Amino acid sequence: MASNGKSSFYSNPVKIKTGVGKYLGFLQEIIRNGYNNIGLFYGQSAMSNLGVIDDIRKTLKDYNVQDHGSITPNPDVTDINQFLRDRNDRYDI
Repeated sequence: MASNGKSSFYSNPVKIKTGVGKYLGFLQEIIRNGYNNIGLFYGQSAMSNLGVIDDIRKTLKDYNVQDHGSITPNPDVTDINQFLRDRNDRYDI
């Protein structure tokens, strides 16, 4: 704990939402917070087959959304970081 009484731990802004339709509330949060450059990371089957990716694209049609639909299941953070370095993309969220 820092001398000011506040925790000095790392803050991680990642949000994980699970369950049917939960992503819609998260999309509204993205819009409300003014994010413009959005990275959309998902695997190769379920999200697309269920129409979730199409819903997200429609909702965020006025934003710069970069689609990455080839993420391996349960990626390690180092895999994602390497993926971002290789592509040289920059995201707000």
